[in-house]
Amino acid sequence: MHMETLIDGLIAAAPELAPRLAEHYADYDELLGYIFFSYDVVAQAVALHRGSDEDRVRLAAMLALMEQAWAEEGVSHVDAETVAVIALSFLESLDREALQALRPMLGPEMGRAADRYYLPQPPPTLGRRGAMLLRRIFPGFPKKA
Repeated sequence: MHMETLIDGLIAAAPELAPRLAEHYADYDELLGYIFFSYDVVAQAVALHRGSDEDRVRLAAMLALMEQAWAEEGVSHVDAETVAVIALSFLESLDREALQALRPMLGPEMGRAADRYYLPQPPPTLGRRGAMLLRRIFPGFPKKA
């Protein structure tokens, strides 16, 4: 999915983004996806999450559209920039509290990225640390012993 298609879908789900997009074009004379997602889409997502049940339904539609764009990356000729903007500008721009609140609403691809790169992970267990050490010492050590 190309960036323009994604933004059109986001505006359909959250019409409040339309004036923000117009202001963005007035400020920059072009679409700078990284900036638009970092400030405007993140702010809208947080506002919708804090809103009514109807607002959260609209947020779910926005997140589903971003997940669809992400999932299409390997399937079709998707602009790699679209996925990078979602990861680096949307997920990374959410503060930890907001990302934890939105995590149950994320699809599998965005959820995996959030879990791996942006949310705190529990420390490895003693058994896991032992297996990691054995793999480091013995490169052929099987992953499942």
